[in-house]
Amino acid sequence: MKPTALSALSLSLRLCSCESSGQERPDPSGLYEVSTKGSSDKVKAGEKGKLVIEIRTKPGAHVSAEAPVRVELKGKNVSLDKEKLTGADSTAKPEPGKEGVNPHFEVPFAGQSAGKGGVDGEATFFVCTEVGTPVCLRQKKSISVPVEVN
Repeated sequence: MKPTALSALSLSLRLCSCESSGQERPDPSGLYEVSTKGSSDKVKAGEKGKLVIEIRTKPGAHVSAEAPVRVELKGKNVSLDKEKLTGADSTAKPEPGKEGVNPHFEVPFAGQSAGKGGVDGEATFFVCTEVGTPVCLRQKKSISVPVEVN
């Protein structure tokens, strides 16, 4: 088997492990945070700002490097340089000895006209538990960053 086929098989086994063993699926929502800290909240019309998105896992979990990470964004009164992101757009690098990576995205945007605006979106990713039987579960998290355009 190719390494990619083996990785997909491994992930499939992790995803199915709860159902086949009769165990209840764990709730991984407390094992990570999605942060927009560092995002611009004020920009002048025609000038650039920056949207920052980071998915940070807590001890005992990681974001799967084998499963897709997707972020879909829409701007209101701002124009985004990119509206669809994948794991390849993350600026985060793997840490030695740590499974997975905490995805970190930075997306430039420009203010359009004076008034209220913002960026809304949704991040889709898989969080894997590291305690007990490893399980990877799909997560969807809404993102909303208000931006005042002057």
